[in-house]
Amino acid sequence: MIPGSSPLVTNEGAVRDVRIVSFFWNLAAACDRLLTDSTKEAVLLDGAQSLYLEVERSGRDVDVRLRRAGPIVKRVLAATRLPMNDLAQDIATICIMAPTLLADKNPEVRGNPVFQRFSKTIQDLWNRVNP
Repeated sequence: MIPGSSPLVTNEGAVRDVRIVSFFWNLAAACDRLLTDSTKEAVLLDGAQSLYLEVERSGRDVDVRLRRAGPIVKRVLAATRLPMNDLAQDIATICIMAPTLLADKNPEVRGNPVFQRFSKTIQDLWNRVNP
C-alpha cells in the first residue's frame, strides 16, 4: 500500500469508504443469507433519503420492494417478484465486477485486509450461485 497514491487509500494506508462498494458488500451478504437461512433482508440504499431494498423469500421466489421509511409508515415505491436463483445470479454477477474493477483501477488496494474480506464475501456468493 502506498499512502496517498489513490483517492481510495488514506494517508494511513486504509481503504476509504466507497459507498457503492459498501452497498454491493451488504447486498451480497443479504443475498447469501437469503440463500441459506433468512427469509427477509433489507439493504440501505441511501440513508439521507431513507431508501432501502427489502427482499423477502417465498419458496423459490423473492419479493423485491424499494421502500422509503417514514415516521409512521414505510412506503413501497416499487415492487416485483423474481425467481430466487435469477436474483442471486444477477447480484453475484454485478457484485463480482466491483472488486475486479476497483482492483484494476487501484492495484494498491489488493493487499488491504478490508478489501480482501470484501472480495472473499463476493467470491463466496459467486461460488454458491455458480457451483
